[in-house]
Amino acid sequence: MAIDVAEAVIGACDVSFEGTDLGSTDAPCTVKYTQTLKEFQAQQSTMVGRVWPTLEAVEIKTPLSEHNLAKLRHVFPTGEYTLDGTKEKVELGGGLWDQTVDYGELILQPTGVPIVADDNHRYTIHKAYVSDVAEIGLDRENHRIVMVTWKAIEDTTKAAGNRLLTIGDTTAV
Repeated sequence: MAIDVAEAVIGACDVSFEGTDLGSTDAPCTVKYTQTLKEFQAQQSTMVGRVWPTLEAVEIKTPLSEHNLAKLRHVFPTGEYTLDGTKEKVELGGGLWDQTVDYGELILQPTGVPIVADDNHRYTIHKAYVSDVAEIGLDRENHRIVMVTWKAIEDTTKAAGNRLLTIGDTTAV
């Protein structure tokens, strides 16, 4: 049985992936944490005796309002970025068996809150990867909006209890 433990709508954010600034969002970002629970029934009992979590998942949706291909190349996991003088492109399709999906640290910082001033509002996903990209189109000011869905995978270099997501200042002890 999967339950949504928390879904936070955190407003417009500045987004970075593996230290690369991907731009900001004009619309709210969402961070969803889900647990899958397994109910166990003791022999010769008609009631649930214990419940254990068997799966944790984090999904993040960021509507990026960025049109710089050098930045957007990070949201196309198998894309090939080319810069030729002032001409640039991202090519997609084919050769999937030869490629791997990049994963790394994803940081969402509410827009207007400087990172150095207050990290308590920051969302840090320790190991994230792009699971879905859907270009929504243009907003009223003709900016391209790209909806990116990220998922977290377990970061085994972190202590148990902190392997998916940290909300707030990661340096707090």
